[in-house]
Amino acid sequence: MGQAVSRVAKEALLVGLVVAGAGCATAPPPTLAPYREALAATAADRLGLDGAERESVRSALDHYLVAFGRYSEATIAADVRALYTADAYFNDQIKELRSAEAIAAYLERSASYLIAPAIEIEHAVIADGEAYVRWTMEFHTRRRPTGEPTATRGISHLRFNRSGRITFHVDTWDVGAAVYEGVPVLGTLVRAVRRRL
Repeated sequence: MGQAVSRVAKEALLVGLVVAGAGCATAPPPTLAPYREALAATAADRLGLDGAERESVRSALDHYLVAFGRYSEATIAADVRALYTADAYFNDQIKELRSAEAIAAYLERSASYLIAPAIEIEHAVIADGEAYVRWTMEFHTRRRPTGEPTATRGISHLRFNRSGRITFHVDTWDVGAAVYEGVPVLGTLVRAVRRRL
């Protein structure tokens, strides 16, 4: 009983330190304003997509699916530059970016940490010039190259312009399982909180 209380007290102290540290952070709290602005700016009716142009979205989506199906450090930057508009909006719950160059650099850097990422596209739906893609990803990292791969699932929300290039890309996925749980002290804390919920 004493060991259990001691363990709970340590966890509570650790949670308190993390919360206190987060409260002392100088960064402002996250805001939805950039997301809402990008969403409004890329609405299909504001871009003027007609029926024929919406059909071209299918071809653009197919190119996206191929590019992300082969996601690697060697290919992703060139794929992003070919698929995205210069001022594309991107948010994957870790980074919020506003240009194809920034997206290409970020995804290339992210891919450099992964060993043989395997992305499986499970389903894609197109409606009114935008697409929703359900996917899974398994990977090892350079820090954990062996053992069970990390697995996560997600959905990408994409919008396209008249030329079939991506103007808006938001990924919703389990960042905790894929990223935070792999960080030494933070991972232990995240897993403990998940068990208690």
